[in-house]
Amino acid sequence: MKEVETKSRFIAIDSIAQPINEMYKALCKKSQSVHASIEHARFGSWMRVAGGSDTAGTWSNQASFLSGRSYSEFEAILTHFRELRDSMEAIRDECQNLRNRLFAPLQRLNDILLDMLPRELQELASARVELDILGSENLDVLSDARETPHAESPIHRIGTLAVIRRLNELVTEHSTTSHSGLQIDPPIQYKKQRDFYVSEVTSPASGDTRKVLVESRNYGGHCSDEKIAKELLTRLEALAELLNSAQQRKAMHILHCSGFYHDPKHYSYGLVYDFPQASSAGGGELGVTTLRALIESDTQLLRMPVLGDRFLLARDLAASVLEFHKVAWLQKGISSFNIVFFHPKASMQVNRMYFMGFLNSRQNDEFAFTEGPGEDPKHKNFQHPDYSQGQLRFRPEFDYYSLGVVLLELGMWRTLCELTKGWCEPPREFREKLLEKRVPYLGPPMGAIYQDVVRVCLSGDFQTAACEGEGGGLNNLYLSFKRRVVDRLAVCAANV
Repeated sequence: MKEVETKSRFIAIDSIAQPINEMYKALCKKSQSVHASIEHARFGSWMRVAGGSDTAGTWSNQASFLSGRSYSEFEAILTHFRELRDSMEAIRDECQNLRNRLFAPLQRLNDILLDMLPRELQELASARVELDILGSENLDVLSDARETPHAESPIHRIGTLAVIRRLNELVTEHSTTSHSGLQIDPPIQYKKQRDFYVSEVTSPASGDTRKVLVESRNYGGHCSDEKIAKELLTRLEALAELLNSAQQRKAMHILHCSGFYHDPKHYSYGLVYDFPQASSAGGGELGVTTLRALIESDTQLLRMPVLGDRFLLARDLAASVLEFHKVAWLQKGISSFNIVFFHPKASMQVNRMYFMGFLNSRQNDEFAFTEGPGEDPKHKNFQHPDYSQGQLRFRPEFDYYSLGVVLLELGMWRTLCELTKGWCEPPREFREKLLEKRVPYLGPPMGAIYQDVVRVCLSGDFQTAACEGEGGGLNNLYLSFKRRVVDRLAVCAANV
């Protein structure tokens, strides 16, 4: 009887959903409105995560959302579907004037339907919408969605992500201008900070001096090729523009990039980042440290963050990686050397973290220029075996592997070098040894969920989490990473 009731509910919802879907298609075609397209995507995403399909007209037998609702809850869903259908019919003949307010009822009803989902399905539905919409070929139109007055609305967020992704496309097209105003004179080094150094720059307009963090790299041998050298400098300028204008800096955990430089005298080039303003609000001089330096210097475990703070840091790291992948950008440099913290000189607390190490990063495009794996031995073991051996171009799963190594260090509060002291295995065997000899020790200090998250990242076990009834592709991989890593880290907590 329960199975019959569940299928009957599916049929009832589907009988209303399919006509709504067709009306959405007609509305989007007629109005050419980005708001209509986004609301259509939100409706389709709700259908899929709730157990249905907005395209095939069939429902998954494994869906549990509708079968787990009370009768009154089910009736409420039907009521809102009918309201949505009626709203579609009401605006169908008025959409030629492109007034966005016409679509407000659709947004309100989609918001109500979204709120009816359990928390985990709400997040999954929202992630699906962003990935589907950002796959659109018309990102210039999507970027106009930022003009909505509600900065926290899903439409505004999608518009913001579209701007970032469009910038990434400009990198591929090499269409950035050489007069962006972001090229600056090479900073003067005065204090080395591991892979980065702290310097000062003076504003030409005001004469004020401010502290900056500089990420620098010397020329590689491939830069002797004029074509490749120009390619690298073009991408450096575009990358500086991306990091300068990114609206999602908070979600991506990146610093504001104030410019790039080329120093032919010292055969180097790099990016210049401003110190975070929020950190300096409390007064006093700020220090900078990397996660690697923090762990390495704490031989007596005197400064190891409390468990709750380590969980929060792990969550932020994973969520940031997902945000980069949504806008089709591969970090390629994830390691504890490239995770920095700003803190008062008197303390070494792990507060808000920032990703760095973008000089080797690139857009996720199979035709994009790539330098291949770096030769720096201290970064080598953070790289996926298939990439470090030069067998495959970089792909999103390789960022997940690097994240897994960092999470292992964070959980054990030991550097990778210390955890693998004396190991001399080839890359593939090195990974297997991590999985067999080190990951099992994460359980006692960090818990089973955290331990399994690290295992998933290192093993690349994302296929089993693909959503039933969906095809393959990058969106499925990103959703799988979200479900198996980001969402699971979000539930890890250590209450007082």
